Amino acid sequence: MSQFSVSYIYRSKLWFTTLLALGIVFIGIPVYLSLLKNHNCKPNALEGKQIQKGNKSFYGFLDQIKKTNGLLILGTSETANSLEGYNYPELLNQDSSFTYKPVVKLAGAGRSPYVYFPHILNNPEAFKDQKIVFYINPTYWRYGLNTFHKGYYKRYVSADLIKKTKPQMQQHQLYERYMKAADIFDLKNSIDPLWNHYKSLFFHNLNYLIYRKSHAECKKNVFEHYFDSTLSAAKNIPPNTSYFYDLDTMQNVSIAFAKKKAEFPSINETSDFQYKMLEDFIVLSQQYQIDLVLYLGPFNQKFCAQKNPEKLASHQHVIESIKRLLTRHNIPFIDGSQSGNMGGTFLDVQHISTYEAFVTAQNIKRYYENRL
Repeated sequence: MSQFSVSYIYRSKLWFTTLLALGIVFIGIPVYLSLLKNHNCKPNALEGKQIQKGNKSFYGFLDQIKKTNGLLILGTSETANSLEGYNYPELLNQDSSFTYKPVVKLAGAGRSPYVYFPHILNNPEAFKDQKIVFYINPTYWRYGLNTFHKGYYKRYVSADLIKKTKPQMQQHQLYERYMKAADIFDLKNSIDPLWNHYKSLFFHNLNYLIYRKSHAECKKNVFEHYFDSTLSAAKNIPPNTSYFYDLDTMQNVSIAFAKKKAEFPSINETSDFQYKMLEDFIVLSQQYQIDLVLYLGPFNQKFCAQKNPEKLASHQHVIESIKRLLTRHNIPFIDGSQSGNMGGTFLDVQHISTYEAFVTAQNIKRYYENRL
């Protein structure tokens, strides 16, 4: 039997030393690490799971955007699409005359404002004074999207974060509408938040202690994943001839999509989910002093007028209703809704083209230049 067996430790009266060592490793070190405040620098690029769980790396990542006077762009699939490096966040990031750098995007299908509510309530300080542009895509008022989407929600918000922020969501009267359907209790979900918090003390705080760096070095490490070196020399948008080479500009969709002969989606006029969510997002941002600017994107009016003209009025009504809501709440917004009637602005019924990405980037740049 090993000389360091339990019986040997007991006979040799080493139990006190052993308990002390275990206490230091499993209690003392975690307590010390929990007192570290400056754990916002991590040596690796941010991963989706870190955002989903709302861990220290994510909030440290947000802190670095603020410290560098950067701009965080949030959106759904129209923003997530890379467009081969020429979507509007990438264009802004490579524009040498744009003041707010880096421009970082967090986007994906169904990544609507309500998936950020738990994050804001979990760490308001990380969002305070954060410069954020959120792209409003009117397509989310249609059937199938104008409602709480459990699948999307669980993709972007972990069970840990749901459990942790449930009391705050209830306090702000957001739980019933924006979390309850995804809050399914099981024993694992009850234990995981405590265990993951304990593990994070070793992984994130100890990581910071070991890899502590200067602010400049930290900035480089956090953001290097988000720069595309192939665009470093791109000072201008691609030539106009490349905008429309694969587009059917008469129908205002890609040539490939035009062949599908798809119908234009219908607005779900019986649901107020998107209006209410947008309103709650604005209220929350104002309450926690987030520097939020909303970008109202277009709907593909040209394609709708040709395919389903009977649906035009309901889509136009959504645009005008959103404008009234934004004006009523006195929230800064950029109106980019006018270009949907121009050929070459869309790839399909909801995703913008490279040309429209250029227009969007120009609109955002112009807004911030006027704000200086």
